[in-house]
Amino acid sequence: MVSNRAKGLLFGLVSTIIWGCQYSVSRFLFGTVEGEADPLCLMTIRLFLGALALAPVLFFNGGWGKVRSAVRDDMRSLIVVAFVVCILEGVLAFASMKFTTAARSSLLCNASPIFTVIFAALAARKWPTWGKNLGMILGFAGLVFALTAKASDLYAVNPQTLPGDLMAIGSGVAWAAYTVWGTGTAQRYGGIPCTVVMLFFGGLMMIPVCLLFGDFGSLAHLPPQVWAGVVFLGVADTGWAIALWYTALAYVEPAALGAYGYLSATIALVVARLVGREAFDWRFFVAIALVMGGVALMNHEPRHKTPEG
Repeated sequence: MVSNRAKGLLFGLVSTIIWGCQYSVSRFLFGTVEGEADPLCLMTIRLFLGALALAPVLFFNGGWGKVRSAVRDDMRSLIVVAFVVCILEGVLAFASMKFTTAARSSLLCNASPIFTVIFAALAARKWPTWGKNLGMILGFAGLVFALTAKASDLYAVNPQTLPGDLMAIGSGVAWAAYTVWGTGTAQRYGGIPCTVVMLFFGGLMMIPVCLLFGDFGSLAHLPPQVWAGVVFLGVADTGWAIALWYTALAYVEPAALGAYGYLSATIALVVARLVGREAFDWRFFVAIALVMGGVALMNHEPRHKTPEG
């Protein structure tokens, strides 16, 4: 019989693999139909697909009742969280793929713990430990190396990646803000019920954005393989992967899944190389070492000896 811990680790691993692949899939969408795929409209569809994919889970463990309670009692918090996670973090990360490469976006998005430490220090009005300070310095140095590294993949040679790179960093900043100030709602009502509401509200907020700045007409010209990618990102990445991750947390403690963050970045790197033919220079590998090393230092919690007696 498979132990609960093994189930939790397996569920977390599947989520991590899906999330590691999302960058190359997004890059494929924009590279296949260069200039035609509108990130705003596609992100809106992705949010609604994610909400629909997660909705059946709400029939278990009183999910719909938790949704009603969250909407009734915490509407304002849910709207703010939906704006930060869907409009800021989600759109910036997705749209970055139109301008930068998959591995670069993955690395820059996964640098969010750098900003999490800063925001947490501001919230607690307490400066971080020397280890976290050193991690921040290494992380920022890694961002500099990443921004100066040369980029090329199957879809572009030496592209002007700076707009996409900055979007990816902005996505990490938004996620850090959510991590510090926005997770309370999910803790009160459950991760999946709040995620469904957040995705639905995010999709609703994106509709006027698309009407003002998007291009719905471009959707009619997208080939089937692009729509397949959108369905994968909406159903698997935005929907099922979140459900699997929260299910994993029901079986194992969060610390047991912490290393999967590094695995996700590694998967993104490997898939970008194999599928997108992404090329890397020495500065990018230095950036990986500095960012991941900095994140490891910032996530490290010193063990305190338990007094005897």
